[in-house]
Amino acid sequence: MSKILVVDSDAEEREVARRSLCGASYEVVLVHTPDDVAGIVLVEAAELIVLAVDFPGLASFELYRRLRRDVLVSTIPIILLSEKNDMGECVRGLEMGAEDCISKPINPMELVLRTRKILRRPIQPEFFLQLIVCPWELPSLGITFGSGGNASPVRDVLLKVPGVRHVVVEQTWEPSWNSNRLTDEGRRKLGL
Repeated sequence: MSKILVVDSDAEEREVARRSLCGASYEVVLVHTPDDVAGIVLVEAAELIVLAVDFPGLASFELYRRLRRDVLVSTIPIILLSEKNDMGECVRGLEMGAEDCISKPINPMELVLRTRKILRRPIQPEFFLQLIVCPWELPSLGITFGSGGNASPVRDVLLKVPGVRHVVVEQTWEPSWNSNRLTDEGRRKLGL
């Protein structure tokens, strides 16, 4: 079941979105303030964000811009909710890179259909990240190991990042390693 984050200060619109998306078998997390939305997206592992364009106290599209600048959530698709019948906001949002835009008041069927369309798209990797971390740095990142250097904690943490589908952890524990210390599989992967 896909998880969707609905971010809107309007309680009625949040409830319409919740009912329609839950009725279509999506798991929905409601957020009413722009505070730490990126963190909530990561914790909840949301696959889609339905985001109001305007929030009290913020310039139009400010929260959208913040999310797109955050490398950990920038690849999560966003459907914008524009103010009542404001086609200009939708055009601007689409030009900025939003996946879709819906005018308020939310039409439940339109929201569900547009959500399905976006979530059916194959995920295109936008980047490949190679992370090199020395073992003694891992505790400062909140990652601890049991005996034997088990890679599962690293893999588990990285798999919680939205958009990450596969994690390969190759590791060596001593700075003085060389290819003679690799397993046959490790040598094969490195072409040695």
